[in-house]
Amino acid sequence: MQKKAVLKEGETEPPKRYTEADLLAAMELAGQNIEDEEIRTLMKMQKKGLGTDATRAPILKGLFDRHYLERKGKTIFPTDKGMFLIDALPVDAIKSADMTGNWEMQLNSIALGKENPAQFVADISQTTRDWFAQVAGAPEQHFGTAVQSDLFCPNCGKPLTRLATVCKCSAYSKDENACHFHMQTYICGQRLNDDVIQMLLNKGRSGLIKGFKAKTGKKFSAYLVLNRENGEITFDFTSEAEKKLQCPFCHSTMEKSRYSYICANTECGFKAPAEICKKCLTAAQITALLTKGRTGVIKGFKSKAGKPFSAVLYIDQTDRTVKFDFRKNA
Repeated sequence: MQKKAVLKEGETEPPKRYTEADLLAAMELAGQNIEDEEIRTLMKMQKKGLGTDATRAPILKGLFDRHYLERKGKTIFPTDKGMFLIDALPVDAIKSADMTGNWEMQLNSIALGKENPAQFVADISQTTRDWFAQVAGAPEQHFGTAVQSDLFCPNCGKPLTRLATVCKCSAYSKDENACHFHMQTYICGQRLNDDVIQMLLNKGRSGLIKGFKAKTGKKFSAYLVLNRENGEITFDFTSEAEKKLQCPFCHSTMEKSRYSYICANTECGFKAPAEICKKCLTAAQITALLTKGRTGVIKGFKSKAGKPFSAVLYIDQTDRTVKFDFRKNA
């Protein structure tokens, strides 16, 4: 009996994209996809994968926070930046679960007394040095498409080139005699526009920029200061008016950090809060506190229970601390 074969044309479907739950499960079971059967069996028996139950979720969060991954609904997609990193990273071992498997195999042998732990640590140290050498020796690459801008290098005067997270001299090179100027343009969640960059290049300092985000997730405002020789950018939390503030006890300059004003005289040590009970003090309020010893009534403080309240702030001359005054006629 003969059967007629029929040729059908079709397309294979790619695997379904991961959700966050799928990806966490895949990380847990990553060792089961290792080609080496001995290592794969060990990883399966010891339930080893990428990360641990305590670290997998934070690892994923870090990838989202750094914009290597993004969510579209419940589905996870790699970003262009994430794909660029994978392609650009010259160390293949870091991108493979096999490395974790090999290390787990060695650690198991150490636990059984078959391998020398000191040698394992030495091998890890040498491997790390080799990886750094590979990265340092790889061709320089930048994420994003280079765009010629109307900005000019403060060192050599040639046009600057804008990339996704950096602005560099069009003549930039690692050669010793070349121009090395480059500056970050994506800082703590804020992408600097041309006006801000121009101000930094011309004056070395920006206006007040709001919306920076600390590692804790808390937003803050700051001025940016540019070292025009090496392109390093630092935060400055002090306005021009605040630079004139003096300590009420020793009359030294008061220096502002993110959360407080601190006397520049370390022997004095006086400190006044820039933020207290969820309320950021204005320049006028801190000026009144330091020059008059007390403020007017300030609204918008929040207690630990989250209840809003108003009060006067004053400097207690006895212990030199800032305190609340709740008296109605304060």
